[in-house]
Amino acid sequence: MGKIKNDIKEQVCSFNVSKILTDKGFDATVSTWYNELGNFLGRTDLNKSGKTFREVYPNADTIFAPVKNGLREEFTLKCYLAPTHAVAIEWIRVNFGIWILIDIDFSRSYLCNYVVKWENGICFNGGVHKGYETPQEATEAALSYVLNNLIK
Repeated sequence: MGKIKNDIKEQVCSFNVSKILTDKGFDATVSTWYNELGNFLGRTDLNKSGKTFREVYPNADTIFAPVKNGLREEFTLKCYLAPTHAVAIEWIRVNFGIWILIDIDFSRSYLCNYVVKWENGICFNGGVHKGYETPQEATEAALSYVLNNLIK
């Protein structure tokens, strides 16, 4: 066995998925976000407060530019919350009853994602998508599919 790798990080949703999540009402406690230009931002102490992003930063969409000629310009950039894949998947399951599962097809050695919706004890398979090289890629594709096609 090789050396143990401990520099593992949770995967954060991409800008596009984060934007759709925020637009669909996601406002859980997270410590990372993007501005509308796609710049990744974050604070490590946000989760410790137990409050949502908007409770901690009610004016987060207001960005202050550096002081120029003694004046501070103010402009607005919309912010999009950037949860981890695990938090986004759980938010979708809790709020919309849609399960996202990632699996591997050992016969062909590629990853698949499964989207499943339960209604009144009945399982509806929303689709199987194959051909991803990493679990993160399969998860991102499943999140995008669900947010764009199954949640109105």
